This record gives sequence, structure tokens and C-alpha cells, in this order.
Amino acid sequence: MATILSVVSGKGGVGKSTIAAGLARELAARYRRVLLVDTDWCLCSAQFLLEHASRAVYHAGDVLRGTVPLADAVVSSPGEPDFLAAGDTPPGPDDMNDLAARLIEAEDQYDYIILDRPAGLSLALESALPAYTALVVCQVDPVSVRGAGLAVERLRQTPGLTECRLVVNRFVAARARQDRQFNLDELCDRVGARLLGVVPEDEQVALALVGRSAAFTPAWRLALGRMAARLEGEAVPLPKLTRLK
Repeated sequence: MATILSVVSGKGGVGKSTIAAGLARELAARYRRVLLVDTDWCLCSAQFLLEHASRAVYHAGDVLRGTVPLADAVVSSPGEPDFLAAGDTPPGPDDMNDLAARLIEAEDQYDYIILDRPAGLSLALESALPAYTALVVCQVDPVSVRGAGLAVERLRQTPGLTECRLVVNRFVAARARQDRQFNLDELCDRVGARLLGVVPEDEQVALALVGRSAAFTPAWRLALGRMAARLEGEAVPLPKLTRLK
């Protein structure tokens, strides 16, 4: 039975898609069966972050219209997570219930199903899931933190939520050294979620999003690897923030 991870944010531009894709790759590297589902209709950012995703012929919209079964729309590559592309048009009122039902039917085929969700506070898909874990992504700026806190409040109103975890993304260690008042525990309290990981800024991620070949830096991949290990129940300590690069 798969663990469903919904990767959300209250504010756009915090790097939610890179976290979803990077975490999917790290879990797949641990020999887990992973399905990454892009539900960010029309934007489809996750498709730029996995090389084999560009081979997608069908997408979630085709599945919901009954054009093809889910298995035929999924793109696979050895050692990589399976991928389901987003639809080309915004979903209708009943589409999220339909998508949730199809994902539940596929749970036995995967260890993890990771949902790359659109930014904002629309949680129709989460409300249709019987059980899921939310990964709330934010940066350290006040607008992003406020958006993450609002997202957590809304997520806690959905019946299937099992846990909320916080991912602090695009963290710049030099700023932490300059701002001696920065307090990670206080940030978690403001958002209202337990920390899963801190991911350093990586300019190579931006290159990937504009379609250029990118090899993510070791520090970025190590941060995602630590988060994957924690999701699997391993006790992995957080490195000193001033040393994250």
C-alpha cells in the first residue's frame, strides 16, 4: 500500500515542484516504487525535472476522460520514478474525486505516490483522499511563511490528513550567519508543522526549469536524500544550518 505525499505551498515560486521531483528521485534511488503525479494543470513544471518525463504522450486529463487507462499514461525509466503528466486544461468539479479514486486503485503498485500540487489553498484532491501526508514547502521570507501557515490550517481541515511536515527550501547559509536572530524552531511553530528538512539554494535547479541540462549539486541531493531517509523512519540529524551550501 503506497504512502501518498502531497507537496503543497501557500505561495507560488517556493520550489515545490523541485522538491517533489527531487524527493521522488531519491526514494527511487532507495529502490522504492515511486509515482510522481504532476497535478499543476497547464504549468506542468515537474515535466522539466525528469529526463524521461519528456516522453509522455498521454497525461492525467486523458486518463480522466477515459482515453487511456492510468497504466498507459505513466512514463517509466529504469532507476527513476514513474511519472504522470498534468492535464492540458484545468480540472472540472468532479475531476479531483475521479483522480483520487484512480490513485487509490494504483496504491498496491507503489511504495510512494507523490503529488506535485498547484500553489494556493485549493485542496479538493486532498479532501478526496482517505489518507495522505502533506509536505508544506516554504522559504524563510515572511510572505512564504505566512502562506505555509495558512496551508497547514486548511490541510488540517481535511479528514484524510495523517501528518504535516515542513520543508524549508532555497535556504542560503550566508544569510543565516548574518541574521543571528534566525530561529528554525520558531519558524516551525509559526507554520505549525514539524520539520522534515532544509534544502539549500542551488542555481542548477533554475537551469533545469528552463530546459537546460543540469547536474544538481551534492549538497542539494544530500538534503533531499536526508528527507527521504526520514520519511522511511530513519533518525537522520539536521546538519548545522551555517554549513549548508
